[in-house]
Amino acid sequence: MPYTYKIDAYQDVVHVRAEGVIADSEFVSISRSIASDPQYHPGIRVFSDYSGVTRNDLSAVSARLVTEILRPSSIARHGVLVRSLLDFAMVRMYQVFCDMHESSFPCPFYSREEVLAYLNHGVSSGMVIV
Repeated sequence: MPYTYKIDAYQDVVHVRAEGVIADSEFVSISRSIASDPQYHPGIRVFSDYSGVTRNDLSAVSARLVTEILRPSSIARHGVLVRSLLDFAMVRMYQVFCDMHESSFPCPFYSREEVLAYLNHGVSSGMVIV
């Protein structure tokens, strides 16, 4: 499976990793798994690492559906590490659906440091992701 995830309840963050070829069915499947995890809640921070993606076959259909599945709160932070302009644009498209649901939206970045700075902004020192 091209997606894996792990929830760190202590730091209140979901770590998602995508590798290889990603498509709608896997994106929806991992989102359902995350949403049904007892440690998940709509305000949790999410760090999605798409740096290992070699081909992105995601569509607007899955982006809309995933927004409805995860229902992130308006204050949740979701940073996405991307390597390509296509992946950056897909995150921007996902933002539109989040905005339509009055949810927080993911922010794409090209470096891990930028993602971490975004996710760690305003959190206590014990919850800083390294």
